[in-house]
Amino acid sequence: MACYERPNLLMERRKIMSKMLITLSPAGRFFFGGDNTFEVIKDEKVVNSESSSYIVRSNYFPQQTTLLGMLRFLILAQSEAFDIETQKITDREKAKELIGTESFSVGKKDGYENIESLGVCFVQRKLQNDTNEWQHLWIAPKDNTYQVNFDHASKGLFNGMELDVPEISSEKDGIKVPYNPKEFIGTFFLSQSGEKIPFSDVFTEDSRIGINKDYTGITQNSAFFKQIAYCFGKKETEYQYRFAFDAEIKGDPTKYDVSIVLLGGDNSKFVLGVEPFIELNHKVLAKEVNGYHRVVLTSNSFVDKSITYDFAMAETLPFRFLKTTVDTDDYNIFSQKVKRSERFEMYQTGSVFYFKNEATMEAFLKEINAHEEFIKIGYNQYQVFTNNQK
Repeated sequence: MACYERPNLLMERRKIMSKMLITLSPAGRFFFGGDNTFEVIKDEKVVNSESSSYIVRSNYFPQQTTLLGMLRFLILAQSEAFDIETQKITDREKAKELIGTESFSVGKKDGYENIESLGVCFVQRKLQNDTNEWQHLWIAPKDNTYQVNFDHASKGLFNGMELDVPEISSEKDGIKVPYNPKEFIGTFFLSQSGEKIPFSDVFTEDSRIGINKDYTGITQNSAFFKQIAYCFGKKETEYQYRFAFDAEIKGDPTKYDVSIVLLGGDNSKFVLGVEPFIELNHKVLAKEVNGYHRVVLTSNSFVDKSITYDFAMAETLPFRFLKTTVDTDDYNIFSQKVKRSERFEMYQTGSVFYFKNEATMEAFLKEINAHEEFIKIGYNQYQVFTNNQK
C-alpha cells in the first residue's frame, strides 16, 4: 500500500515564517456557534428568522475561520496599531501590513500578511503515564467499522448512470453482518494505536435553559431557550484534552504563549500555547481495498463543481462565516456593519471516496486542490491510500 501526500500548493513561503503547534486549553465550557442561532429581535422584528431556533447546540470544533480570526486579533492586539482600552484599530495602514485587509472569503486571492497558513484543528489527549505526552486523536473515516468489498459488487443506478455497488459488511463477535442503513454508527476518534474513542468520552454536554424577559419583567413571546455547550472529558476519567492546530506565523510565535483568547459567539475562554510542530503519521487511517484508490478527507472540504467517484461514504455540513475588514468597528453578528456570508456546503472530515482508476481520482483531487483560499486556512486536507492488488 502506498500513501500519497498533497502536492505543496504554497511554494512561495517566506523563510522568516515559523511553523508551530498552537494549542487551546479551555478554561471551562465552550460554545461554537453553527448555522442556527437564537431568535434576535430588533425594532420588534425578527432579524434572523431563517436561522433562528429555540434549541441551539454547539459544534464540536471551532471553524477554521474562527481560528484565523483569533490569530489575526492576537497579532493586532499586541501591536501599536490597536488600542486595548477602546478595542479599536488606531492605524489602519499598519493593521493591513500585519493581518491583511480583510477576513476569509471564498475566492480570496491575497493573504493575511503575518499569517501564512493554518492546519486543521484537532483534539489531543494527555497520556496517563510518566511521559505526559499529548496524543493526537483522529476523526475516524466513515468506513472504519466496515469492510468494503468490490469483488462481489452488484450493479446499481445513480442519476441515470450504472455503478458498481460494493458489498458492505461489518464483523460482530466473529460473524460477518451485512450493512444495515437503519443502524446508527456514531462518530468516534482513533488514537495512533487504533483505539476507538467515542465522542461522548471526549465531549460532555453542558445544557443551560433560560427565559428572556422585557424591561417590565414580563416574559416575552418565544422567550424560552436551551443552549447546549460542551466541556472536555468525563468526571469519572482523568484524561485531559485540548484543541490544537499548526500555523505558520511570521517572526517568533512563542511570544503569544500563555495568552488568553476568546473563541465563538459566546466568547469562550481558552489558554493558548505555542509548542514545536510535530509531523503527524496518517497510517491509522489506512485500509486495504484491493484494486481501488481511496481518498480520506482529514478536514472539512469545499468543492463547487460536480465531482465523480465510484463509491463514497460521505456527509455534508453547512458553512457560513463573517466578512470583516480592518475598517469594521462592530463585530456583532447581527450588526449592519458585519456581513454574513451566504450558505455553502462542505464535505465532513472523515468522508471517504473510492475510485477504480487513477485518472478519475486525479480529477477529483484537482477540484479539491483548486480552492487555495480554503487550503491556506486548514480546509480541503486529505490523504490518498492506494494499492495495486487485484
